[in-house]
Amino acid sequence: MKMQLVHFITLFLILGFGIATFFYARGNATAQFATGVVTAVAYVCWGLLHHAAKKDLHANVVVEYVLIAAISIIVLFIVIRS
Repeated sequence: MKMQLVHFITLFLILGFGIATFFYARGNATAQFATGVVTAVAYVCWGLLHHAAKKDLHANVVVEYVLIAAISIIVLFIVIRS
């Protein structure tokens, strides 16, 4: 239970830092997009490490995290570009 709390605090920090950096880069679309990509990659890495530690890392879990990150990046690209 304690380790799971550490994992989710880490996820909260990754996403919180990503959001804060995104707003800090307001007006700079390139920096905002880069922040989104870095946050998405960190999210995927966190997910893989989290599930590896829980010993339930399977191909479908990897695909899920990668697809969520990819969809997020595509949506961010479309929103920033318009």
